[in-house]
Amino acid sequence: MRVAVSAPLLLGSVKIASAQTIQPNDFVPAPDGTTINMVYFNGGRQGAFYNTSGGRVPNSSANLYEGFERLVHFDYVFGHPAGFQIIQGFGSLSDTKIGGTTLPTASGATNVNLSLFFWPYANFEKKQYLILATFLYPPVGSYKKNQPVNFATAYQYNGQYNWTGGVQIGWDQGIGNHFSYDAAFDARFFGNTTGPLLPGSGIPLSVTTHHNPDFRLQLWLNWEWIRGLTTAVGYEGWFAGDDWFNNPIAPGHVNTGKSYEQRLRGAVAMFLSPHSQVALEVNGDVARAGGFRQTIGTRLRFLYVF
Repeated sequence: MRVAVSAPLLLGSVKIASAQTIQPNDFVPAPDGTTINMVYFNGGRQGAFYNTSGGRVPNSSANLYEGFERLVHFDYVFGHPAGFQIIQGFGSLSDTKIGGTTLPTASGATNVNLSLFFWPYANFEKKQYLILATFLYPPVGSYKKNQPVNFATAYQYNGQYNWTGGVQIGWDQGIGNHFSYDAAFDARFFGNTTGPLLPGSGIPLSVTTHHNPDFRLQLWLNWEWIRGLTTAVGYEGWFAGDDWFNNPIAPGHVNTGKSYEQRLRGAVAMFLSPHSQVALEVNGDVARAGGFRQTIGTRLRFLYVF
């Protein structure tokens, strides 16, 4: 039964990149009217699956391949930097096993990500920037209700196909000519979902799953060696986000997931010209509960400024 309940949760337990995942110096605003296009390619080896109590489920693994397009436009409001962004992801989760049970490959497009952002405070002389952002993930991805795992729900943790919203507050501080840091706190909010215990299983039971908000902290320490060449070390941690439903067979709650994960990151970014940049990140989890622990992951980003 544990494997059956876990199957639809696998994709959500893999931390897919989203607009709320920041890169070094993401919080420094661009000039008014600037448009930036970014293309990401992510890969990750999911080396083990951990239950909600932090116990390792043996003979479990998966491979993640993902890309997404991110378009950002800056349009100042009342003299303050502001703008919007649209993000569309696509990819697959393959060679997935949990407890020795092999699941079919999940592939397709994620739910689209729509975002607005605003800097209530931006001091270019002091290199201080405070940003507020909102995110909305409407359920419009390539979702198949009779398929146990769907890539469409990549941003909705635990594989639920519902409306998701998020908020983020971030701060970027430059110190001297070379050093800067980025710090961010964000939260995601999820609608409840009602449906079968395991999509595609034929089990007639239907339950309402409650999704508590989850929270994330991010930090980057950045060093610009020469103009246009930056290296950084970072941290990303998820907290809370318990999922649960009332057992339809016996009294009591069934916990189906949570967002607890600690990740270390390293990155290097270089401008190839005033309009183009390439960045590479390598990351890995140091702690996990309620999902796959990523042994090693990479993220390659190409950026072009219009």
